[in-house]
Formats: sequence, structure tokens, C-alpha cells
Amino acid sequence: MPLNLKHLTQVTAAQGQMTPVNVTGQEGLAQALSLVVHPLKPESWTTDTARYTISRRALNGLPAVDVKALKSEVSFNRGARLSEVYVVYADRLRAQGYKDVHATAGEREARGVFVRKGGQTHQVTLDVSQRAHTFFVKLTRQK
Repeated sequence: MPLNLKHLTQVTAAQGQMTPVNVTGQEGLAQALSLVVHPLKPESWTTDTARYTISRRALNGLPAVDVKALKSEVSFNRGARLSEVYVVYADRLRAQGYKDVHATAGEREARGVFVRKGGQTHQVTLDVSQRAHTFFVKLTRQK
């Protein structure tokens, strides 16, 4: 039998609609739920917990782009999402000491500007676009 959460709402007189009662924090929610669960015998209800982890899918074997070149481009076919491919190349830049300073993404293209400071500031622009299962990756370094 599902819990009746009617007690967690109150009727707004002016509109005749149910609106949630303001419950603050974990303790407040526990108190509000205890009002709903209290009338039931402990053996007549159960609780359950679900646990999950969100992580990135590893995309191995993507071709490299040359950060030292003024312009480096690669294209390849892969069954992946644009965001997954972009993150792989952005992570490669971060591993070389670059920090992302600006990023934009659309349905079929993503662009990021990365800067690495040292004796001299280096800026590269990462462009990733997708057409069907073909990805085009371009890295452009500022002179």
C-alpha cells in the first residue's frame, strides 16, 4: 500500500489547491514522514535504499591532436556523444597544465578556450563537432 502523503500538504483556501508544507532539513522531513507512517504497524511497511554512481564512460583510442602546432585537426568515427568526446580532449589539455576559461556547447558542436601560464601564456581553442557518427576535432593555438 503506498504511503498517503496527504498530511504533507495543506489546502490553500484562496485557490482550493494542495500546496506542500514547508519542510526544512532532514530532521524536518523525518518528522513530517513520521506523521504519515505512525498510524501503521511497523511490520506492515518497509523502507528501501537505492545507491548509484554516476561516472564517465571511458573512450579509449581517440586520436591525438598536437598542442604545439598552430593548428591540429583529426576526424574519426565513433559511437559516442559529443560531450563525451569533448571531455576526453579537454581532459588531455588539463593534464598538460591548461585551464579552461570559457566553454560553449550546442547540439552538434562544442568549443572551449584553454590557457596555460608559465614563463609565457599559451592559449588554445578546442573545437569539436559531430555529424552522424563522425567527429571533427580541431585545436588552434594562438601565436
